[in-house]
Formats: sequence, structure tokens, C-alpha cells
Amino acid sequence: CGAIADRVREAVADRGPAVPPVGDDHVADLAYYVVRDLVGDAELTIPIRDPNLEDVEANRVGERVKVVARDRVHAADDRIPTNLVLDDEQRFVDLVTGLAAQDGVELNAATPSAKVNLEPDGVADDVTIRCAVALPAISEGGPHVSIRKQAADALTPVDLLRQGSLTAGIVALLWLAYEHHRVVLFSGPTGVGKTTLMNAHMPFVPFDDRPVSIDEGSREVRLPHETGVSLSTREHEQAFKRVSMADLMTATNYLNPDIEVIAEINTRASFESFAQILNTG
Repeated sequence: CGAIADRVREAVADRGPAVPPVGDDHVADLAYYVVRDLVGDAELTIPIRDPNLEDVEANRVGERVKVVARDRVHAADDRIPTNLVLDDEQRFVDLVTGLAAQDGVELNAATPSAKVNLEPDGVADDVTIRCAVALPAISEGGPHVSIRKQAADALTPVDLLRQGSLTAGIVALLWLAYEHHRVVLFSGPTGVGKTTLMNAHMPFVPFDDRPVSIDEGSREVRLPHETGVSLSTREHEQAFKRVSMADLMTATNYLNPDIEVIAEINTRASFESFAQILNTG
């Protein structure tokens, strides 16, 4: 932004002495609009890159963008409306299509919605940004975008205890379950913290065990083990071969894991994988 601000000052100076003086505040505003409209993600440019925000929602045309602050321990209201509004449907569609394209997904009539991972400039490499996008074909209010940003540093059980999310007894039970290779299932709707809870307790897996995470959601699971491996079915990265859950299961078995982690159980294939893992121990 500093280089852009300098270019803005030069452009204003080239207009001649008759141009009204432009202060630093105005230059910053102009630089913001240049970044937003030319190299950013429209009105979502700043919220996507703001490390203090956990969720960003643009639900329909003409409605204010909502955000969720990362530190919500003492927040009175989770979703906070902003003054950002996408009031043009075609511009909204272009934004949704562009966000999906960043992860190699083409939205069209056959594929009107998708879940993608974003890696925009200005965001730390270890921050995972998961984005659900949809075209007007399946949304009554027009396109919509739902963005979730996984914190750079995973929460610890102590953090969850301080927030009142867990009790000490539950933490101790999960510790024993992981250490003795028992079955642990985190169940609930989207956004309630299943992955956060899983990541907080992955360090309880003994350091000399080999954990392997499989399925699409494995990109959000952190394995703090030198022996850990994550496998996923990102079809667009396999131009000549479609990777199936059966392929992942075969690859997982060859890795001889001590613990298997299925990051998402929401499809027929992932349920079959879960059943196979239980049956084979």
C-alpha cells in the first residue's frame, strides 16, 4: 500500500497546481480503493485479511456484510454488521466466481456452489481460509459468501477451559482416549468448533505415533507430529486422474498409521471410510 500511495501522490501532482491539495487521509482512501478494486476482493478485501476477524458473511445483494470477531469471550453479539454492502448482483457474482477461481474451481450452471480454500496476498501462510460460495441459481437472495478463517495458532485445551467451552473432566477424558487409540467423534452443525476442538487435542496423540488425516477437511487439521501425514481429494490438482476415497484408504493403509483422523464425515464415501476404519480397528 505504501508504493500505491506514492503513485497516487505522483498522479495527483501530475494534474497540475490547480488541483486541490490532497492530505494523507485522502491518499490512504484512494490507495484503499485501488487495492480493493484492482488487486483485492472488492468489499471483502479488508475483512478477509483482518487477523481480528474469524468469520465473514455476505448473505445477499443489498444487505450489510456481517463479521464475527475472533475474541468473542466477552462479546454481547457474535455477528456484527459492517457498513460494507454489495448492492450490484453482477458485481457480486463476479466476486463469488473470482473467489472460487482462486482455488481452481469454476462456478457455472452445473456447479453453482463450492467450498474452496483461499490464499490471498497479505495473509500469513499458516492461516487457513475456508470459503463457501454460491451463485444465484441456488440462493433466493442472490449470491452468497461465507468465509471462515482458522487462527494461525490453534487453541489449546487451556484456552478452551478459560473460555468455558470445556470442563477439565472432558479434557482429561479426551487425553486418555487419544493416548489409548479409542474412537472419538465430534458431531455438530457447521461453525460450532468441531475442528477447533480436534486441533486443540491433537497434541495429546503420543509423539511416537503416526497420525494420518484423510478426506477433504484434512487441510484444516494440524498434525504436530514429524510422522503425521494429511491426505485429501483435491480433484482439480489431479488433471488426469480422479482421486477417490478408496484411493485415499489404500494409501492410508500403506502408511501404516497408528491413528486415523477423518476430518469431515458428511458424504457417503466418508461414512464408508469411517465404518471401514471401525471394522478394521
